[in-house]
Amino acid sequence: MKRWGPGELESLAGVLDRILDGDVAGTIAAAIDAGFLPVDHGLDPQHIFEYISGPYEPFQTERFTYTRDWTSKALQKIIDMQGEYGDVIRVLNMPPSYVILDRVVWGMSALLGRLQADNNWRGLLAEYRKGGPAVTDLGRIEEAWRSSHLLAR
Repeated sequence: MKRWGPGELESLAGVLDRILDGDVAGTIAAAIDAGFLPVDHGLDPQHIFEYISGPYEPFQTERFTYTRDWTSKALQKIIDMQGEYGDVIRVLNMPPSYVILDRVVWGMSALLGRLQADNNWRGLLAEYRKGGPAVTDLGRIEEAWRSSHLLAR
């Protein structure tokens, strides 16, 4: 179990929100604020964005199908110190409190890849994090149930 300290989840949410918005400058600023990047990193912001936004590709489109191939290539890109993003990997700092979240992201990505799961992952994330509209049958059932219980009060 991971217990978030004051401000930890909020700082990570700021990075995620900027990634999902496609906001390169905002992502870099939020990553610096959250302690993932040093202020004086000296790298091209677009290059950094391409690297750190990779695991969130499923949430950047309206529909995405996880595959074993996608998961394998995305994970390889993240850990390849000699690859195209080795310079980014060397300057990034993963604060210890976020390591468990990274493991969850990759564990779920691997599972969803094996299942070849296809969905509106962006919509699901917005529903969960921001109270967005339901995008699945289960979400719509829950939404209807909540509405009926609010009316009954």
